[in-house]
Amino acid sequence: MKASLPHKQKDAAALIARATTELTSQTGWIAPALNFNVATDATVTYVGGLLTVRITYPTNKISAVIPFLNLPGIGQVPNLPATLTASASLQF
Repeated sequence: MKASLPHKQKDAAALIARATTELTSQTGWIAPALNFNVATDATVTYVGGLLTVRITYPTNKISAVIPFLNLPGIGQVPNLPATLTASASLQF
C-alpha cells in the first residue's frame, strides 16, 4: 500500500502547483533578456486557507538590460529599490 498525504495536504499541493503553472503562463510575455524565472523569483504558499503568490525580482536583473544613469544632484535614474516585489492573496 502506498503512503499518501492526507486529503487537505493533497488539495494544498494541487492548489500550489496550479497557481505556479498559472504564474508561469501569465509571466511568459516577459522578455528573456530580463531573466525572470518563476522558480527563483517567485513563491507560492498556502497556509490556513490563504493562497499567496509573491514575486521578488532583483533590480540588478533589470540593470543588466536597461542602463541606469547617475545624474549629479539627482542620483540614480530610475531610482529603484534593490528588489521589486509584488504579491497577491486569495482566501479560501
